[in-house]
Amino acid sequence: TDLVYLAHAAFTRVQRALHARDLVHRALNQPPHNDSAELALANLDVVMLTLMGALDATARIAHRALGLPAKTEPYAGWQRAEWLKSVASRDAALAESFAAETWNGTVVRLLAKLRNAVHAAAPAPLGIGIPGLGRQATMVSFPHTDAQQLAAYMDRLGGRERWAFSSVVPDRYHADPGTLLEHLFPAVVKVLDETMASTPIERFAGVQLKPEQCQPPENDGFGQWERTSIARQLALGQPPTDTP
Repeated sequence: TDLVYLAHAAFTRVQRALHARDLVHRALNQPPHNDSAELALANLDVVMLTLMGALDATARIAHRALGLPAKTEPYAGWQRAEWLKSVASRDAALAESFAAETWNGTVVRLLAKLRNAVHAAAPAPLGIGIPGLGRQATMVSFPHTDAQQLAAYMDRLGGRERWAFSSVVPDRYHADPGTLLEHLFPAVVKVLDETMASTPIERFAGVQLKPEQCQPPENDGFGQWERTSIARQLALGQPPTDTP
């Protein structure tokens, strides 16, 4: 059914985002030049788009689970204030977990702001060099108007310094793309995990869940050690935990 495709989309988009994240790091590990900078930023866009797509898929699942009108499903999104009002009418706790001042709400709005760069002035690469030694690193530059809001979100999530977000030249803000991704990715995955756990899928007709069915299966060959190891290899183990 279409619902199964939506659920699958959340997982496959995270998988694609992981692949694009690796391509960002591969580009950043090359000698810094224009081509490697372009490759890093192109895949940074892919990460933002696919992670936002994964979150949007879970929002549509929640929309259906809550029995909200089909005609408003295209507007489902955890960062959308009007849609959250309709969610609150059916599940106040779920809506409240994405309020603007919450940790989940801040992470989603930060990602949405970064994703929306594809609709406006694109983030640009900035070469950082030492006289006589050439370019040493590549940073990503954000327009001042967007950067002020991005910095405010990052301050709620541990501080802009932690995210390597600063003003290198006047009227522009910059971030190390690798550091930005390594803070953003596990935070978004944590939001996805909590969202899927909180979505009341038991409200679907014919669904009856037992508590043990809401836990990872015991016989899939993966114990806690293996799960922790995989999470660490994917750099998804420890997202920032600061609460706004």
